Amino acid sequence: MKHHAEDLSKKEKEFCKEIIIEAALSSFRPNYQYQISDGVEYGISVLPVLFKEFFEERKKIKKILLITLFDINNIGMYAEFSDFSANAVKELFKISPDDAQALMFGYLYLKPKYEALREALRQEYYKRNIYQLQ
Repeated sequence: MKHHAEDLSKKEKEFCKEIIIEAALSSFRPNYQYQISDGVEYGISVLPVLFKEFFEERKKIKKILLITLFDINNIGMYAEFSDFSANAVKELFKISPDDAQALMFGYLYLKPKYEALREALRQEYYKRNIYQLQ
């Protein structure tokens, strides 16, 4: 999709879309642990292309990008998981600046609330001798 969308039939594009969205969503599974080449990074990176190709999927794509912006898990020494989504949003600015800007404003609005909730949950779990927040 990313490099040859113009060469694909509508049916082939639909097939690719389903695989890409499934790969991007796989990071939402409980106990997901990122592994290089598991398809999630590529799936997220291609979401802006899908955004352009599939108007009806725009809300779902924006939700995936927004939610993954909050994932601060390290993916090695060089980055956090949220970097995948941040890079995709940067690409989305080229395709739909208004939607990319809306994502960034949404993130900036929700991030403090998210961090406050995480802290409240961390403290509650600590009281119950649970030391890892999922």
